[in-house]
Amino acid sequence: MEGESMFILLRGEAEVSIAKNGSTIPVATLRLGRLFWRNVVVNRGKRSATVRAEGDCYVMEISKDVMGGVIRQSPDCLRQLSELLAKRKMHTEGILKDAASPSAEQNAKQREYTANFLKRLKTFFAL
Repeated sequence: MEGESMFILLRGEAEVSIAKNGSTIPVATLRLGRLFWRNVVVNRGKRSATVRAEGDCYVMEISKDVMGGVIRQSPDCLRQLSELLAKRKMHTEGILKDAASPSAEQNAKQREYTANFLKRLKTFFAL
């Protein structure tokens, strides 16, 4: 199925942006070692962001099958991936602030998002 890969940026930079009300809003800059998904699991088949290279970039593609094997051998990877996806979603939504200590509401929202992504990833990887 199209869009079932994860990518790791090996060289270069890429800008992540979202479209809102006809405008393009930059939300992050990806650098060495950052991963991004072109994946139906994260957004249920809807594209939520655009990743555009800022010059020459090298990326490594990791297929669903390979990632599924990694997760099966290291189940903690699934939890960590869910937490990462939840944090990125919160950042994109503007929930995360630069505050040193997150509020109880932010913690609850992160737990909710993490559980949601964990459930979707388990379904996606047939775990």
